Amino acid sequence: MRSKQSRRIILVLILGAGIWVSLIGRLFFIQILHRGEYRQRSQDQHLCESTLKAQRGVIYDRDGAKLVCNLPVKSYYVDPTEVKNLQRIGANFARLLKRSSRHIIQSLDMESTFVWLIRMTEPKVSQLIDSWNIAGVFSLVEMKRFYPCRQLGCQVIGFTDVDNKGLEGLELQFDDVLRGRDGWAVMQRDAHGRRIPLTEYPREEPRDGYSLVVTIHAVYQTIAEQELARGIQKTSAKAGCVILMDPATGEILAMANEPQYDPNSPSTAHQECRRNRAITDIFEPGSTFKIVAAAAALEEGVQNPDDLIYCEEGSMELCRTTINDVDEFGWLTFEQVIEKSSNIGIIKVANQVGEEPFFDYARRFGFGNLTGISLPGEVKGLLASPKTWSRLSLASMAMGHEVAVTSLQLVCAYAAVANSGTLMKPLIVRYVLDTRGNVVQEFSPSRIRRVISPKTAATLKSFLVKVVERGTGKLAAIDGLCVAGKTGTAYKLREDGSGFSRDRFMASFCGFFPAESPRLVGLVVLDEPRMPHSGGQAATPIFRRIAERILALPKGPCADLCLMVSQPDAAEQMVVVPDLSGLDKPTALVLLQKRDLAAQPEGEGLRVCHQQPQAGVLVARGETILMVLGNLAKRTTKDSKVPHVIGLTLREAIRQLRQNGLAATFAGSGLVIRQTPKAGSRVGQETVCKLECEAPSGGPDLMADASSRHRGMSEP
Repeated sequence: MRSKQSRRIILVLILGAGIWVSLIGRLFFIQILHRGEYRQRSQDQHLCESTLKAQRGVIYDRDGAKLVCNLPVKSYYVDPTEVKNLQRIGANFARLLKRSSRHIIQSLDMESTFVWLIRMTEPKVSQLIDSWNIAGVFSLVEMKRFYPCRQLGCQVIGFTDVDNKGLEGLELQFDDVLRGRDGWAVMQRDAHGRRIPLTEYPREEPRDGYSLVVTIHAVYQTIAEQELARGIQKTSAKAGCVILMDPATGEILAMANEPQYDPNSPSTAHQECRRNRAITDIFEPGSTFKIVAAAAALEEGVQNPDDLIYCEEGSMELCRTTINDVDEFGWLTFEQVIEKSSNIGIIKVANQVGEEPFFDYARRFGFGNLTGISLPGEVKGLLASPKTWSRLSLASMAMGHEVAVTSLQLVCAYAAVANSGTLMKPLIVRYVLDTRGNVVQEFSPSRIRRVISPKTAATLKSFLVKVVERGTGKLAAIDGLCVAGKTGTAYKLREDGSGFSRDRFMASFCGFFPAESPRLVGLVVLDEPRMPHSGGQAATPIFRRIAERILALPKGPCADLCLMVSQPDAAEQMVVVPDLSGLDKPTALVLLQKRDLAAQPEGEGLRVCHQQPQAGVLVARGETILMVLGNLAKRTTKDSKVPHVIGLTLREAIRQLRQNGLAATFAGSGLVIRQTPKAGSRVGQETVCKLECEAPSGGPDLMADASSRHRGMSEP
């Protein structure tokens, strides 16, 4: 009996000892032999690495106004392991996200501890979600890209996706610069899976993105967008764009596109609205392209400004194709060919230049090549090699057909003329700033090439001045300022590619001011304007309104030009009668309406051949102007006394001369220092007085004082 009991005790002791030996062995295996492995497993369960998001850089306009910034907003996620009422989550977020409750529930990965529900919420939405107080739904703060000016420059600036990755515009082009570099931090995870930062754990701080200072002037951009939208509404155009550029530096001061969109919600915008038409859309420029043939002819010496060209009375057969002019022009000087935009005349000029030289000058102006602007999506247009031309190609290209350009290429070409023949690379970004505001990269003006000589450029500028003074660009004229420019109208191809449509047009005007020392080049392009449809009537008034509003600004790149073009007193009820001579009836009516004047048309002709009162006379607003159409009346002449205008601002001098029925040309800017004929002389009406102007050495303040001293001076 005792023997059996002893054996049992021994067996229990052996079994107990075996268990203890096994436990000690397992502990030795875990704690000693595989200590590192199990420690890592423990850390993986309680520690995690979290990404520390870098803030995206800000985008400023040239004067420091914020165009793009970041806002802290709430995003929401769900931890399925903490969810107590899955149906409630599905029902509540279904109404918010406009999805089915079933779809939301199925999207939740029940084996995960983190599933996004909604990101970057508006404050009202986040307040609503917080009020639900649903178990398992948590929030965290993210930085959302915010565009405070909304549509302003939207196609240029672009937008980002929900993860703040640039998708279009500058946001895409400079994504690596703006994005910065994310950091990381090791955090402790509690029993509910929430992450707790601890200072003793390793971390790497994020490096926030650098910021951009662009060349865009926010006020100029606003003016361009407003006037473009207004012009599109008046002409019932399909779309359009405006570019304003500093010809000396190549800086883009405004780049407006219509229609627009709000980059704060890009997903709701149609692709047509997001496209930057200034660099992605190509079109046949029409008569604005005539500067290529004109520049080539002047530079090569095959034509002089006064050379006569027979324009075939407005119609010419060429390769079984009839070429027409808008009027029955006979003999015109080379200058008048540009002034009156004669197709036949410019074809004859291009034929004298020749195919290869013409093509070479078109390339030198930048057509058929990328401009190199720092924006994504630019196309190079279409400019075929002479080897592929037909017998009609040179004539077509001289008129601005059989060639396709972007708006940016066209404005750069005119900027080259304004800049004494030197083509500049267009700039859209001025500086890159680090997080402390220090300049880390500067984009300086870059000269591409000399296209034409300064002498040729000066002659071409004088041609373009005549276009505005008495040619197709009269609606671009600004009192007291010498404006140069060229209109363009071109038929669009039919949508099926079977030829040109007879009722779909591209209307454009490209000009610059002041002509003697250009400070600003502007291009207006309208896609399919209905009424009116020509560049001279549809696009030119938009250019003028933009220029007038810019000149009225007390600050900006053209602020000093305000001294040349003084703004009329708001209380003034008098206006100057415009020169209607040679205009067609619709254009004359628009010009009178612009100045709050009524019209009384008489006669059956197509153009104004006489008006009463005469141009330059000061009349009350609402006054009726007699317009005689056709050849029903001749102008009367009458002697006038030349007033004393020395010491006046240019605007005031021109106004006094016009009150006396006299026209004026001028050189320089500032105050009048010399006049011809002399004050007090008796001359015939419509005599052109020459004024020489100079800015006083005392600067703008002295000029303003001088202007106020002479204002209201009576004639001697």
